[in-house]
Amino acid sequence: MVPFLIALWRPDTGFKSFIISFAAIALLWFFYGFYLHINSEGAMSNRIAEIFSLPGGLPLLIVTTIIGGLVGGFAGLAGSLTRQAFSNKI
Repeated sequence: MVPFLIALWRPDTGFKSFIISFAAIALLWFFYGFYLHINSEGAMSNRIAEIFSLPGGLPLLIVTTIIGGLVGGFAGLAGSLTRQAFSNKI
């Protein structure tokens, strides 16, 4: 929601909106997940990784970071394209 609204508000190209939104969400997701992984000494993330047959908590963190980044990137792209669709400049 936030990348969509920011890309809707700021006039950038679709590619730039995607990259900025992807990076923002991926970094936020990675560092918060890493913080939780360190605080719980990997107990929670390692158990969840076992459910998905991953070797440990850090690969799970990388996979979820990429997925979260893609969702944020596409939200930013959608905001940029929505802005372009409703603007007077064609």
